[in-house]
Amino acid sequence: MPGQDARHDYLLDHATVVEGPDGLTSPSEPAFVARENARSEDDGYLLILWWNRTTNLGELLIHDAADLCRIPPARVKLPSRVPFGFHGSRADHLTLDRAIAAHRGDGQ
Repeated sequence: MPGQDARHDYLLDHATVVEGPDGLTSPSEPAFVARENARSEDDGYLLILWWNRTTNLGELLIHDAADLCRIPPARVKLPSRVPFGFHGSRADHLTLDRAIAAHRGDGQ
């Protein structure tokens, strides 16, 4: 649905629907970011880009992956609209530091 995203728990056969607050719509593909030393598969954050049709700008909502309540713990208003179909990935700082060092050839 245009204004919703969902998480399905296959073990419990239960779906949780996340709706965009304040009229946000057209959510992107969510990205999961695990907490450091995570203790369960949903111990982390779910990042979702949404479109605000009132302002025509994008917003990044950061949800607690274990508790997908309607109002997320963090909301970042972006200065532009992120195109529909945008895909991304994430990496922790250690992975990025190693990739940068390998690119530079300093092998740290």
